[in-house]
Amino acid sequence: MANLIPQINAVLSKELQALIYFLGYWSQKNRFKVYGMGGFVRDLILGRENRVIALLVKNSAVDFARSLGEIFPAGRLRYNEKLGTATMFLPQGIVFDMVTARKEFYSLTGAAAVTEGTALKNELYRKNFTINTMACAFNPLEFGWLYDFFGGRDDLESGLVRVLYRLSFVDDPCLMLQAIRFEQRFDFSMEKETKTLLYKARNSGLLKKISKERLYSEARLIFLEPSPLKVLMRLEELNLFRLLFPRLVLNEETKFRLQRFEQIFKDLQFDNSFGTDLDYIALFLAVLFNQLSDHDSRYLCYLLRLRRRERQKILFIRENLQPTLNSILEDYEEEEEGREEQLALINLWLKKYGSIQYQ
Repeated sequence: MANLIPQINAVLSKELQALIYFLGYWSQKNRFKVYGMGGFVRDLILGRENRVIALLVKNSAVDFARSLGEIFPAGRLRYNEKLGTATMFLPQGIVFDMVTARKEFYSLTGAAAVTEGTALKNELYRKNFTINTMACAFNPLEFGWLYDFFGGRDDLESGLVRVLYRLSFVDDPCLMLQAIRFEQRFDFSMEKETKTLLYKARNSGLLKKISKERLYSEARLIFLEPSPLKVLMRLEELNLFRLLFPRLVLNEETKFRLQRFEQIFKDLQFDNSFGTDLDYIALFLAVLFNQLSDHDSRYLCYLLRLRRRERQKILFIRENLQPTLNSILEDYEEEEEGREEQLALINLWLKKYGSIQYQ
């Protein structure tokens, strides 16, 4: 069985390494069994640190989270006893997202390894794509062991996004958007059969059959990707863009503006993720909506089910700051020389307007 200790020691910061090793010690001491899984393991194998750590906990995730609360008093803890889930937010930007293993996970016979392994496989089968189905043991006796029942590591190394079963897109049409986001985030390709299944689901109009709230809860995540433009262009290529964003046209001018905006964020070395002060969704949509009328902008704000503060920010930028935003995008130097002063001014502008909080 493969062991991920070399990746844990090489990829993770010393701070996160210490926390992972401590989680294993603490779970053993308090008679829990804990696995890291999903995106944390995927990114670890890819050589990336993911500070949002999904944990599968045998016995009770809520009880395990409460026990962690005793030793991490500065952490913020949320839990749902009915669902058996808990989330702990640490000040360093580290998040433990915990879920209780279902009852069938528990070993009730003497064949503990077989029963537990089968149950763990059943837990991981509930994931979306093979690259997200791997788990890593944290308890000391098994620390670092990789559980890979569905060929996730092979697909990672081959750069493939593959669904777990043929009805994946039928059971959850939003997986179509997730597949595209993962494909573009990692510069992967959709596995051949997965792409065929996506075409069939698209042609069947499955995305139109789910609620707008569910659809746009997923769609808004596009604007938290490292390159929203790549995702939008792929949606257009797959004839899904107009379905999600009616009245918008992804023309060359819009692509240029989005590309320039992404470059600015990259040059400023912002972390394009949750937990920052900047409102990435509102900022990117303000750029994307540039060519729309006020009526169409308000319509899309409603259609996208944007939060009130997001709508207010987008409309505020359109009404008061559009000339300045246009100037930032159009005048930004393509060469690195001369950017320093521009970046300083843009940084001040973003801090002032990109993190405005409306009541």
